[in-house]
Amino acid sequence: MVANSLAESNTIGEIEVIFISLDSVKSEYDNYRKTMPWLSVPFENLHKLQIKDTLSKKFSVRGIPALIVLDGTNGKVVSKNGRGEYGKYFKGEYTTGSTSGCILS
Repeated sequence: MVANSLAESNTIGEIEVIFISLDSVKSEYDNYRKTMPWLSVPFENLHKLQIKDTLSKKFSVRGIPALIVLDGTNGKVVSKNGRGEYGKYFKGEYTTGSTSGCILS
C-alpha cells in the first residue's frame, strides 16, 4: 500500500522511505525486502551496528510493521502513526515549513 501510494503521488524526490527491518532471520528479511522499492539498511548492519535495537528503543517500536515519520530538516518525530497517516504525506498535506519535506522511516 505505501509503495503504491508513493508511486502514484507527486512527492517522489521529496519523501524518502527507508526500510529498517526488525527481522532476526536473514531469509525473512530478504523475503520482505524484495517487495519494497526503497532504500534499506543491509541485514548484516542491523545487527553488527545495533541499528535495529537502537532505533526500536529510540522510537518505542512495540509492533511491526511500524512507520515513523521524521522531519527531514531536523530529524524530529512528526508521527509515530505513519501507517495510519502516510496518505496525507503523499498528497502534500504535510509541510515542515521548509523545502526539505519529511522522511518516512
